[in-house]
Amino acid sequence: MRRLIRDDDVARLVRAAERMARLAQDISERGSQETDASPDATPDIESPPPLPTEKLLDASRQAIAAHLAQPDFDAPAIFRNPEWILMLELFAAGRTGVAVSVKSASLTLGGSPSSANRTLLDLERLGLIASASDEKDARRRLLTLTDRAESILYAYLSKQLERRMPPMRLSLKLSHAPSEDDAALVSHEINSPADASAPGMECILQ
Repeated sequence: MRRLIRDDDVARLVRAAERMARLAQDISERGSQETDASPDATPDIESPPPLPTEKLLDASRQAIAAHLAQPDFDAPAIFRNPEWILMLELFAAGRTGVAVSVKSASLTLGGSPSSANRTLLDLERLGLIASASDEKDARRRLLTLTDRAESILYAYLSKQLERRMPPMRLSLKLSHAPSEDDAALVSHEINSPADASAPGMECILQ
């Protein structure tokens, strides 16, 4: 027996079809928005300001002094690293505009001239140093760090400076001090102001 479709059945079917059409349109719009968004888009993050040259020079001098202060156990060929000292010297020279010749670098490396030249060629092949003729004297060759070596040493010395930052001295004013005075001043050294974030305390940087 064929069933008759009533008017209310037709209305329900029409409303269901409209809901499905709206749902499909919503899904389509969301998909297009996700496609338009660049997957590589990242929020602009402000880079930290570059460190002052004097601080970087001081860090490089301290790194050289610390290396030379280490005992060599009467075996400098094993426990000394002249290549490391040369890299630090070239970093400092680049920051101050001082020219470093191959002869000067060979004195830092020590050993025979042929051995020093081999070391310089190895560093150049590794992409750590570059050499060029001196414009004032074509017989001289000058050495500089490559951008790669410069960035590596900059990151290393920046970390060293962060570790050497002296702790801030704070005065903590205790508003709930049990003494007769209104407040007692207690001084101690901390590494971060976050240590003094407890309620009822006032931090005064010294």
